[in-house]
Amino acid sequence: MCKFEDLIDKSPLVSLKELVDKDDQNGYTQLLQRQVSPLKKDDTTVSFTAWNFNVPGTINSEGKSNDVIHGWEFLLNRNLPLISYTKAFYTTSLFTWLLHDPENNLDVNEDTVINNILEPESLELLRLCFWIYKCSQTIQDKASFESKLDEVVSSIRFQNEVESKKGLNRKLTIFGRLMKDIKIPYGERYLYALELMEELKNFRSNISSYVPEFMLATLTQEAGSEISFIPSSQSEKTCDLLIKKLHKVEVKTFLDSSEEGRKIEDNLEDEMKGTLKRKKAIRDINDSLDKKAGIIFMFLTISSLSVGFAKYTSGKNMNFRLSEALSQSISLAEQNRSQQEIKRVPVIVFVTWIDMITCNYKISSHMVPYPVKRKNGVLEADPEKLEIQLDID
Repeated sequence: MCKFEDLIDKSPLVSLKELVDKDDQNGYTQLLQRQVSPLKKDDTTVSFTAWNFNVPGTINSEGKSNDVIHGWEFLLNRNLPLISYTKAFYTTSLFTWLLHDPENNLDVNEDTVINNILEPESLELLRLCFWIYKCSQTIQDKASFESKLDEVVSSIRFQNEVESKKGLNRKLTIFGRLMKDIKIPYGERYLYALELMEELKNFRSNISSYVPEFMLATLTQEAGSEISFIPSSQSEKTCDLLIKKLHKVEVKTFLDSSEEGRKIEDNLEDEMKGTLKRKKAIRDINDSLDKKAGIIFMFLTISSLSVGFAKYTSGKNMNFRLSEALSQSISLAEQNRSQQEIKRVPVIVFVTWIDMITCNYKISSHMVPYPVKRKNGVLEADPEKLEIQLDID
């Protein structure tokens, strides 16, 4: 068993807090500016913002520091505003960590607790760099990768970069003053900070929507299934990926709030069922069906289901392999192509989480044959008939 500090070392954050407590505004500002680019500490550790991150434990179990650094340089060469995104993620990460309440932790066992906010949002940017770089090295359809990367660059760049940077710097200045000025009542500072966090949400949703697409493309190719990115279109809705040049795949991402992420059911089956019957899940499935998706991936890392996997499978010999979920999904998708009426569609529940027992970053997948029905000639989800059965003890 490892400690959380073995995977996400907060010693730089402690230094920052000491500067704040000493009212050292100059030292505080220097520390904020110093760590806006990742630095390699050793083969498995990257220093970034206020934390030292263990790559195998927080990004990919087989990952190395160089993969992250190469990915960062790869995207910088594409003129992505990584520094601006870093500052935004840094701000939200500092806020959640400095105000962390241990009472919100969830017990896994007598020795291990988990919390859905203790993973700094800064880490998400490193994951984007890692998976885009790995995808560039792995995917066989290079042309579709380059087309997708152009889409990402266009989406992540600011329309007016100069004004956007000025606006972000103003927000960071406000945040620094809120942290520093103890004359402002705590409740007032907290409300101001919450308002700032709300404004920065778009930074997280923008990045987090692309991480699973490149991750899934890489892992699917590594699992032996040919995969391509589907170019976006202005004239019609399109899916995200194409497996074996035949099956359209749509990737949907859940972004729970920290409060939603703490509410989990008493077992993994009920948690999975409850998640897939939520209004957002149903909307995502219906939107995917409207795009004629044959397979639907639901990336649920930033949701209560990820917390559920961490709580109910940590330290247990339970395999939720992506390769198995893919094989089952392709089989069901092929059956659906030969039938006049589709009764179930393959929905792959896909989560990643930090296993505090093994100290590795886990990837868990499970294929759910989700019931569907026709309403006014349109295929849509039928959550009332949904059943979840997991082969677990």
